[in-house]
Formats: sequence, C-alpha cells, structure tokens
Amino acid sequence: MNIYNISSDDDVQVTEIVKIVTDEMGLNPKINFTGGEQGWIGDIPHMLLDSARLRAIGWKPEFNSKQAVIGTTKELLREPNEP
Repeated sequence: MNIYNISSDDDVQVTEIVKIVTDEMGLNPKINFTGGEQGWIGDIPHMLLDSARLRAIGWKPEFNSKQAVIGTTKELLREPNEP
C-alpha cells in the first residue's frame, strides 16, 4: 500500500485565511482570538505536510496554499448556476 501526502510546499496563517474569506464575502468582521497561543483544544497551530514521496513519482502541486484558499473560497461562493 502506498500512502502519500498531498500538499503544497508552503503554509498559510489563519489570519490570512480569515482575511481572504471575509474579503471575498465583502465582510469586515471583528475577529477575536480566544484560544491563546495554542488555539483551542485540539487545534494544530502549524501544519506542513511532506509530499516528497508523491513528488518522487512526478506529482507537483498546481497551487500554493494562498492560491488554494482563494480558489476554494471563490468556488464555494459561486452561484449554483454559474459555470
């Protein structure tokens, strides 16, 4: 059995994800961080997967983390009947 991590080579901060999503939605919410340095119970403050095994067989990511968040947000906000 071959198990591979699918990931980009970078990471993106939660604050940047919040900014991307709220900007795309046209919102300007007040953000409160209440979980302390480690976030909330069960939160992972930093994660970066190693996709070296998958890259060794020729795979490479199409987007970096920020591009993936932007694209996903736009797709989720897209009207159901839009192409």
